[in-house]
Amino acid sequence: MVSPLRNRRYERFCREYLIDGNISASYIRAGFQADSGNAHRLYKSMDVQIRIAQLQNEIHTKLGSTGELVVEGLSRIAYVDPRDFYHTLPDGSRGELKQMSEWTEDMAMAVQEWEVCPISGRLEKVKLAPRRGALQDLGKTHGIFNDHEMAGSADVHVHITEKDAEL
Repeated sequence: MVSPLRNRRYERFCREYLIDGNISASYIRAGFQADSGNAHRLYKSMDVQIRIAQLQNEIHTKLGSTGELVVEGLSRIAYVDPRDFYHTLPDGSRGELKQMSEWTEDMAMAVQEWEVCPISGRLEKVKLAPRRGALQDLGKTHGIFNDHEMAGSADVHVHITEKDAEL
């Protein structure tokens, strides 16, 4: 574990930022007076960027998540074929909806919600996770486009690994 920032309010700002990613709200929760300009200056400072990256790495390590797992999950959502959720009849037409026990792992990862008939216990409806959002996130991951281009923001996002911070 890397040492916290010396200034307790700066450290708290970093931890609060991880909760919701809201710079101004994190600034206030850390004990500062509301001031959007100062909040953004603090957020952009190198010490704070490094500390946020360290805290994010600690969380990812505890959860066992990696960038590869996130990209894999997004890919499952983005590239699932909705036709796979139905049985194919001998004539090639669409048959009944497959039951959950018949789903592949990729299919299951792409499902946002489902409805089961209270009488028969059979699956009646499946809603897939939004494909567009997954494709946008994958595009950002692969550098096809970034937050600045998507939202018209001038924020700079820095990803520094713990190994980089030790240099």
